Amino acid sequence: LSDIAALYEQARQATGYRSLDDGSQWFDLETINPFGDSGKPVYPFVHEREILQAVRLNDQAGAKEALQRFFAYLCSEADKEMAVQPGALQLLGSLQHMMLHAQVDPQQLFDGVNMYEKLSQLREPEAMEQFIMSQIIVPYVEELEKRSNLQMKRIVNKMIAHIETHYMEDLSLDQFADEEGIPAYALSKVFKQETSTNFIDYLTQV
Repeated sequence: LSDIAALYEQARQATGYRSLDDGSQWFDLETINPFGDSGKPVYPFVHEREILQAVRLNDQAGAKEALQRFFAYLCSEADKEMAVQPGALQLLGSLQHMMLHAQVDPQQLFDGVNMYEKLSQLREPEAMEQFIMSQIIVPYVEELEKRSNLQMKRIVNKMIAHIETHYMEDLSLDQFADEEGIPAYALSKVFKQETSTNFIDYLTQV
């Protein structure tokens, strides 16, 4: 009876070495190497780059498709379940590294929750994929969108203040867009959203 807890933990760890193929499998815990081979190390760097690029562009649909390809590759190339989870954890590390570069604090974004611990508790690739998409990527993209909107609003307010005091000068939307380093069409869209009129009509009214 005193060995049951240790035996249970040994059996639980052994299931991490299961093949991702369908069907029942056999583990001999009495062998010298009870867990068998650990599987070959694989990691889809190409699909990771696709995920990071889609996230940078705030493209949730593209990120989801790239994430599906990421896990499909892991499951097809890795011959053991335990080889999939390290790949998922590595992807999480890359995502959080990108967040830090964008000056987004993962601890603050995730309310202090240890996402590595959460992810490491998952067993099935489908659950890992869903977790990364819904709990990591979506909140980050929403945070980027919120920050982007606030930044664009500040730019529009800055433009309005400049127009109010320099309306007699030769002003253009392209001039403001170049100064802020953003596309003119994007600035025009936000300006109209904030003022309910386009740039030329606003300038003319002033």
